[in-house]
Amino acid sequence: MSAEDNRRLVLELLGEGGMQAELPRAGVLTIGSAASKVGFTVSGQGVSDVHCAIGRAKGGGFALKDLGSEYGTWVNGERVQQAKLDAGDVILVGSRRLRVVDPAAPTTAATTPAAKAPAAAAPAVAAAPLVQTSIPAPAPVKSAPVVAAASLTPITETPIPKATPKPSIAATNYEQTPLPKIPGYRIEKLLGRGGMGEVFLATQERLDRKVALKLLSVKLCADADFVRRFKDEARAAAALTHPNVVVVHDVGEEAGRHYLSMEFMDKGNLEQRVARGARMGWIEVLGVLHDMASALVYAEGRGIVHRDLKPANMMQGNAGATKLADLGLATQLEAEASESENGRIFGTPHFISPEQARGERVDSRADLYSLGATAYRLLSGRTPFEGATTRDILRGHFFETPKSLAEIDPELPPDLVRIIERLLQKKPEDRFPSAAVLLKEVDRVRANLLHADVAQQSAGGIPKSMVAAAALLLLGGAAWWFTRSPQGTVPAPPLAHGPSTTPTPPEATNEDPGQVPVKPQPIRDDDTQIKLRETQAKLAWKELPSDLGPAERATRLDQLVTEFAGTTAAFDMQAEAVQIRATLTRESAATAEATARRSTMLQSLEAAALPYANFVARAFEALNAIPLAPELTADPQFMKSRLEIYQHSLASALRSAQAAGAEIDASAARGDFADVRKRVDALMPILQQPNLPADIDAAALPDLEAMKALAKAMSERRAGIDSESARFSSVQVESDRQRVAAELEAGGNFQRELSKLDFAALHARLAGLESSLSTEPARALVHAIDQDLTRGKAALHNVAAEFSGWKRKQVMDPRGGRGTIRNASAIDDSGVTFDVDGKSETLPWSSFGSRPRELHFLFNERLTRAYTADELLGIEALIRTAAVSFAVDCAKEMFDPTAGARFDEAEVRELTEAFEWGREWAKLAGTGDRYERESKAGATLAKSLSDASQGAWSASVAGLDRLLLEFRDTLLVRMISDGKTN
Repeated sequence: MSAEDNRRLVLELLGEGGMQAELPRAGVLTIGSAASKVGFTVSGQGVSDVHCAIGRAKGGGFALKDLGSEYGTWVNGERVQQAKLDAGDVILVGSRRLRVVDPAAPTTAATTPAAKAPAAAAPAVAAAPLVQTSIPAPAPVKSAPVVAAASLTPITETPIPKATPKPSIAATNYEQTPLPKIPGYRIEKLLGRGGMGEVFLATQERLDRKVALKLLSVKLCADADFVRRFKDEARAAAALTHPNVVVVHDVGEEAGRHYLSMEFMDKGNLEQRVARGARMGWIEVLGVLHDMASALVYAEGRGIVHRDLKPANMMQGNAGATKLADLGLATQLEAEASESENGRIFGTPHFISPEQARGERVDSRADLYSLGATAYRLLSGRTPFEGATTRDILRGHFFETPKSLAEIDPELPPDLVRIIERLLQKKPEDRFPSAAVLLKEVDRVRANLLHADVAQQSAGGIPKSMVAAAALLLLGGAAWWFTRSPQGTVPAPPLAHGPSTTPTPPEATNEDPGQVPVKPQPIRDDDTQIKLRETQAKLAWKELPSDLGPAERATRLDQLVTEFAGTTAAFDMQAEAVQIRATLTRESAATAEATARRSTMLQSLEAAALPYANFVARAFEALNAIPLAPELTADPQFMKSRLEIYQHSLASALRSAQAAGAEIDASAARGDFADVRKRVDALMPILQQPNLPADIDAAALPDLEAMKALAKAMSERRAGIDSESARFSSVQVESDRQRVAAELEAGGNFQRELSKLDFAALHARLAGLESSLSTEPARALVHAIDQDLTRGKAALHNVAAEFSGWKRKQVMDPRGGRGTIRNASAIDDSGVTFDVDGKSETLPWSSFGSRPRELHFLFNERLTRAYTADELLGIEALIRTAAVSFAVDCAKEMFDPTAGARFDEAEVRELTEAFEWGREWAKLAGTGDRYERESKAGATLAKSLSDASQGAWSASVAGLDRLLLEFRDTLLVRMISDGKTN
């Protein structure tokens, strides 16, 4: 084992209540906020339940792996997916910092984060300079992420024990999340995960635009009520249009996964910035307040209360504006649920208003409170109230006053502090009465504070600050060279940035592409050197490549201005760069305006068609009604995208119609032709042919032909539903007949079970047969047989249960057919026990299965009481089915052509008499008609078999035909027929 493998390192949580845990020699140490899921618990803003893991690395040492956390894992200021670790490394998870410590090493500067390589800067908050002056700026510096100590939640847990050994990080396969497939979208990468599901960066192929695609989790997709509300709220949100509201483009479903596409904000949300330690300067926060107040004015005008305002719902893009996400969705979908003392609340505990936390009815002033809590976090890096539990945080909202921002940062403007303090008042009436009033106050304070920083434009379009810089260059350039420092460099003046709360260490560098470090050169103090530099500057200017693009030429000019600062040529190059950028700005604005105009109209077209997603005729009507400006009709890209909207509407309607057609086929296969008729009637409006606009040819819409063909097929089907239903019924009736005949076939399992009175097997067989049948008459027949046997079983049980009260104890022994009478000593559900020659002999009930006479004797005048109606039905059914079973036994040899059997007069008499024993029971039970039909079927069968035995074949065949036609509803015929002839 190498020294590195044997080295002991410790992970230390920085801040109050810090904890330590040894890095694992084997297995994995997981880090996150869910104590039940991780080995090292870290609580704080932006910390995921399971955030990252540390384990042994290949080749020795330790490695860290991010586990899909929302805000990422940072090592020494750089966001990483995985990285090797060493003593002194600083790990940032959400708002909490951890340090890797070597306990055996002395504490020196070399083991602290500052002594390591400079950390990458968190997003800077500073006002960009209006112009590059001739005086060289100092080399910019960059700062490592800062997490204010006040933002750290105190940790009171005991140190976490050593983690249970697991496979090492080197051996663990951390696969990337596979990208899903959504038609119409090219999904590029995962942006993050949340309570509702996952968010991906995607390109909407039809419009070739970047979108954020939110896919609901599988669990939520299974909740039909949630999905319904999700669709309704998404469609409502799509109708909201405001410069400070994130646009919702589309909502849909693919393979059971529901999704929402919305405007992609490439700079992410404000929580991501703050979670990395990048507190925002007050100038930028004033801009955020302005944008959010503007969005809330729009929301107030539509009666919408967001209810979940927080930094994570505030997005920024390249345009610089801050936009509010999930407006119109937060009420039902995006609100996070927490448990309070009074029950269930909705909202995020750190930003929720007191009245919303108490479950009271809220208005727009609740959003103003959440906006104040958000501004507090952006300026301080912490939330107004923090705690180890939701209960602790809510207690702060209810009863406590947050630490003053003026105390946290004395340099904050008092007017801004007063705005936030008013927003955070406990009572709604003590806050601003509306977002409109707040917006007016923010604009007033913003104008007062930034008045000195707003440059006035000169008559020629060049800022006055540049004019001053030019004067300095022309009048004082030479003097500048003679007042440089002894080392040959200019003393660095302070940067004219806006207020910021993040210190800048001297060893870092700023990555601002507009600032290039000065390259100092020792120069002789004379006029010759000045002229030489002037000549060199002009030559370098002249030698710039002619094929440079405008933006690249402006950048190269900036570099030359820095290199030749103090020369007249530098001023002229600076002026050219400014002019180039002004031209680019104008062109960019014109392009942006055209793009915005095109995008707005396309969004209007999509919104017009959206309510008619399945009705193409109505969708086209709504699209045709929208007038187009001439400049749009002359724009090929717009017209192509517009055509795609028509194509998409048609394709969507066709898919819906085809799906409806499949459901119609399924209903027809079930025989539900009432549903077929209803569905076809509902489908016909969808298949109505649309009216095309004059500029779109039918050839550009190939799905039209498929729609026409489907419409024709459905029209023909609607006219032939009655015939289709009749054909189906005929086929189903015949199929059910054959299925019943096959199951009840003489000599089969049903007859064997019937002859043995195996009630359990008979019930299971008949229940299975009933469930397999398609027609109601067939099911009713089988159900009646099952019900008869169930009643017979109950009658047998009842008479046995009253054995002790019988009038007489003699029972006819069914064995041998001699009708021997024996004394019964006991009877139960299994059978009857006789005393035979002094010995007990038990005869099972199966011996009575095909013995109607013995069953009659068993029940006749047996009890001291009268039988109930149900008992009479059971006795009649038991004797009737026993007679049928006896008749089938008598006849089965006659249906075997190889047996050579004869059916003599004695057998005819015996078969006919078998049905006599139940006739009186049928009268008592009220089932005489049914019993007589079985009895006549038995007599007809006996006569036909006798005729066959005597060679009277014509009479025999005629008797069998009569039997099959007249008595096809009897159990006897069902058992001897194959089901094909009746």
